[in-house]
Amino acid sequence: MNTKSFSAKEIIEKFKDDIIITIGNDNVVFTSFYNSSNPTNDSISWVNGARMSIFLLDPNHANFIITDKCFKELNQKIPENTFVVIAQKPKLLFIKILTHCFQPKIYWSKHPSAIISPDAKIHKEVYIGPNCVIGKVNIGKGCVLEGNNFIYDNVTLKENVIIQAGAIIGSRGMSMARDINDILHNFPSLGEIIIESDVEIGSNAVIDAAVMGKTLVGKGTKINSLTFIGNSAEIGEHNYISVCVNINGSVKIGNRNFIGSGSSIRNKTIIRNDNTVASGAIVIKNIDNNTTVMGNPAKEKAQAKNLHL
Repeated sequence: MNTKSFSAKEIIEKFKDDIIITIGNDNVVFTSFYNSSNPTNDSISWVNGARMSIFLLDPNHANFIITDKCFKELNQKIPENTFVVIAQKPKLLFIKILTHCFQPKIYWSKHPSAIISPDAKIHKEVYIGPNCVIGKVNIGKGCVLEGNNFIYDNVTLKENVIIQAGAIIGSRGMSMARDINDILHNFPSLGEIIIESDVEIGSNAVIDAAVMGKTLVGKGTKINSLTFIGNSAEIGEHNYISVCVNINGSVKIGNRNFIGSGSSIRNKTIIRNDNTVASGAIVIKNIDNNTTVMGNPAKEKAQAKNLHL
């Protein structure tokens, strides 16, 4: 656990744009984040405003608490030596503070067990973990490749891309054609993969190279573990793609979509912007903007009201 102390005043100053109002003793300090199995007073916690009265009954409750406007409306008193921050987006503020205070520092280096092509172009401020295999690629500043990643040729990682352990980027897809003897022949993967800035790819995810052209993952998109993205798919910006999602070849996804765990998207399907695909949905038709779909086959929420998920 981190032993450094962080003062409430320091945190207020750094994150003042995220804070609506503060209540209580701004002289408190914290050294850890709250753990319900081993609670301590010198910690920081994020608590739903409606649950604050219960949380504060614990004599070992955190002394730095982030909550929402509901707590202010309850007009509840807080114990001495407790500091409460009311934020517009308390979860987001909590994430920012944890990252600022407790995220381990990354030291730019290449592990000696990594196998790296002499033709790879890699920025000096990059971390490449143990047992990675790196082909003829372009890797930008601030990228982090955890252990056991395999990055094929013709892959471009823009700045601040994080690839968690065991991912495969640029593998050859299986887009087949049969001959008269029913023997399958695979298209060669002659295209490239472009991963834009601030993308994070989860453990054991797989992204296939394009047959021709490119497979694209847009800026800020987050792809969770064990997800597959087929060849020539194009995914826009700031999407969240959950675990075990199957996105088949030539799918086009716009911006700011949520794709739920275990869902599957048929090849060449188009999903536009600001949509929600529920967990386990099987998407076989295009989806316009601002739509929630669920079920198998996926239907709009209003049409799927009798489905049991």
